[in-house]
Amino acid sequence: MLSPKIFFQRLDGVDFVSELAKASSNYNEGIISVAFARKNGADIICNNVLINKKIIFFIGINNGVTSKQALEYLIAKDIHQDIYLVNTGSSQQIFHPKVFCFYDDSLNEGVLSLGSSNLTSGGFESNIEANILLYIDHSNWDLIQTIATNLNIIKADCIHLKNKDQLDDLLKNGLLEDESKKIFVPVRSSITQSARLPNAPPKIKLKTIIKSQKEPASKVAVSPTSKVAVSPTSKVAVSPTSKGQVIWFETKRMTGGSRNILDLSMRSLIEKGDPKGTILDLDDSKFMLGTVCFFGIDLSNTSHKRKVITLEFDGIDYLGNEILFPEGDNANGTWRLQIKGVSDNNIKITDAFREKEEGHYLVEKIITFTKISEDYYSLSVYSESEIVKFRSASLLLGRNGVSKVAKQFGLL
Repeated sequence: MLSPKIFFQRLDGVDFVSELAKASSNYNEGIISVAFARKNGADIICNNVLINKKIIFFIGINNGVTSKQALEYLIAKDIHQDIYLVNTGSSQQIFHPKVFCFYDDSLNEGVLSLGSSNLTSGGFESNIEANILLYIDHSNWDLIQTIATNLNIIKADCIHLKNKDQLDDLLKNGLLEDESKKIFVPVRSSITQSARLPNAPPKIKLKTIIKSQKEPASKVAVSPTSKVAVSPTSKVAVSPTSKGQVIWFETKRMTGGSRNILDLSMRSLIEKGDPKGTILDLDDSKFMLGTVCFFGIDLSNTSHKRKVITLEFDGIDYLGNEILFPEGDNANGTWRLQIKGVSDNNIKITDAFREKEEGHYLVEKIITFTKISEDYYSLSVYSESEIVKFRSASLLLGRNGVSKVAKQFGLL
């Protein structure tokens, strides 16, 4: 039997999630117990470790962290055997064990991880975490049995999550968080300020972990002129704190019959911040590259008039969203992102918008795009009333055009 391994995330440079995926690859059943779950963390574990597995989850709620979106994502992925939500009745006394175990009951063997990582992007990427990985055979199979026995004790008092309809009541009762209502404010600003102090405390140096998510089982290569896009060949999970990986837009009226077309500038007026070191750096004190460049458009390539991207929205990938430079009599000289993708289940993203809100969901909103990998982005929608929070959280502010009256955007 292999010896136990200990991982110190951000200190030893080892990717714990990748190690867990390799160690558990032969086992199709498992138990996961965590205090906290967020959508980014659920995405990381599902696409790296839980492929072709059936898992029993025990997840803490009523703790100010676990979100509706994380649980929606787990349900949509259909990798769960059962999901049990643990409510202690007090946010001051929470369910806190972090256990990841995978096994073959017929062989009495498996792997077991105990440590500090939750089902969050911090737990798998940005935090300093410690986890031990134990290899299980018949000689220590009782460890798996002990975990199962103790968690089975609380099943009767847990909320057995069977469908998404239950989540609205849990959210209404304050037992879950809504990620769409909370703005991520980077700690970057406070760190930068403290670093300027003459007696600022020393800061440890951390190693960066970027997890490459597993590819979908089937992929089809598509030419740039094809009307159908495919899932990205390599999804890389990016921490929200990665500089310049999140862009937000003030939408106002939008364009298109479904109000689903976002204009993207070729050059943008700088309002606040320094674009140096970001994807929009133009080496100009007044202007920066336009917002279309965030999506990988090379303006120097005059033949590059079209690009297809995948957008993840509410845990579902929508393929075939197009970034176009319109030509002809009706062209206005502006790049456009047509948010019109379709899921693998043939559901249009515009239909998903209509389920959220009657009329035009994206109008008079703040929308964000988080870069996950090349040509793959996560889309989120916020109330326009949150714009002050977005402005204060941005490392770079500008106008989606060259005039002062153009719509606002920012990089987080």
